[in-house]
Amino acid sequence: MSDVFVDETPPTDSDAPALPPVPSQKLSARRAAKLALWLPFVGLFILIVFGTNTGELIGGPHLVMWSINAAVCWLVWIAGLALGIMALRRRKTEGRKGVSGRAFVGISLNALFLGLTIWLAVRVAIMEVKITGWRDKTATDEAAAARAKVGDGEALQKQLAAYADSAFVANVAELQKKYQMAGALLTNPPVLNVASVKSRTELQAREEVVREYIAASKDLRDFCDNSTEAYRQELLNHKLTPETREAALKTFAQKVQGKNPTIMALRKADVRRGEAMLKLLTLLEANWGKWEYGPKTDRLQFKETKLSDDYKHAYQELQDVSAEIVRLQAQAKKLNNNN
Repeated sequence: MSDVFVDETPPTDSDAPALPPVPSQKLSARRAAKLALWLPFVGLFILIVFGTNTGELIGGPHLVMWSINAAVCWLVWIAGLALGIMALRRRKTEGRKGVSGRAFVGISLNALFLGLTIWLAVRVAIMEVKITGWRDKTATDEAAAARAKVGDGEALQKQLAAYADSAFVANVAELQKKYQMAGALLTNPPVLNVASVKSRTELQAREEVVREYIAASKDLRDFCDNSTEAYRQELLNHKLTPETREAALKTFAQKVQGKNPTIMALRKADVRRGEAMLKLLTLLEANWGKWEYGPKTDRLQFKETKLSDDYKHAYQELQDVSAEIVRLQAQAKKLNNNN
């Protein structure tokens, strides 16, 4: 028999090792106050970053996306209000240090941003209703005048469709005029001719000219990209029958189907050309004093090899996109001649 005694009695609760305490899942007052203080700026960041890329506020093609963006911001600010109020209610039991000030400021900012954007949304909705009413009245008066001029039926529909075509063409002409004016400024003086540049301020002024050209190019590009939708909107702005609208839209789509890819490629290349010009100017402006213009060689001389290489690379980008534009212009001209 073994001298070793084995105790097989099951352990009691007093013999069991102590379990580690379970951390509380409840949000502390201090953490809630911090979140309440930061959420106003989170919502504002979302509104600025995403809201500025969703088209025009009134009557823009992305009004629904803007509304969704605003709703997300409202949820963020409402959450900030709730957290701030919760933090204030718990400060008696968890302490006031790091809670009261942050919570009060957070509640104030969340309420401010929420109130301002709701007020803005209401104003936009009211303006949209007024604009829609004004457009409807204008279209009704226009239809009445056309009816008195050409009569009713098919003749009236043709006349109203002609009005829609004229309005669409006027919109294109306005954008093209801005684009051409911005392009003309690139050559008066030539923005990349730095022979007469005497200060960094002059380069900055030329950068602004190029930015205006890029903006005009983007406006024209976006209009061409959404030309079918823009034409549809013009048809809706006139008292055309649904059948006439669909027939006119179908004809328009067939007309632009063959040439639109080339036009879109040209418009995108215009934007890239402006961006390439801006890249060259900002490179020179940022490295003012590290280069100089040589009148005898009619070339720029750089004091650093890397800067020279960067300039050559950027200049080659401009050369490549300029050659692409020439090719696309010839292709677009050929398409126009065939039509």
